Amino acid sequence: MELTKQTLKQIRQDLQNAIDAAQIQGLKIEIGSCRFDAAQAEFKLVVTVDGATTKAERELNYAACWQGLDTNKIATLQNMQCKLTGYNSRARKLP
Repeated sequence: MELTKQTLKQIRQDLQNAIDAAQIQGLKIEIGSCRFDAAQAEFKLVVTVDGATTKAERELNYAACWQGLDTNKIATLQNMQCKLTGYNSRARKLP
């Protein structure tokens, strides 16, 4: 048997359904990205505590502290309401 995108999508969906059916209280569990070749596949499993801040939110709070940014401010750009929601310190480009 050879692994294809279609079979891996089905496997990923089945895994997510099994995790959702377990109904683990206090945790959010998601199947993330998949890396694969013809013989092996690796799925990323992301487990977060309910109500916890994400890595991007924690980095935004840290960066806002030393940059003096107000993270609650809402700006209007081209008739759209925009707000800072996260920061990726490893991004190649700044927004």
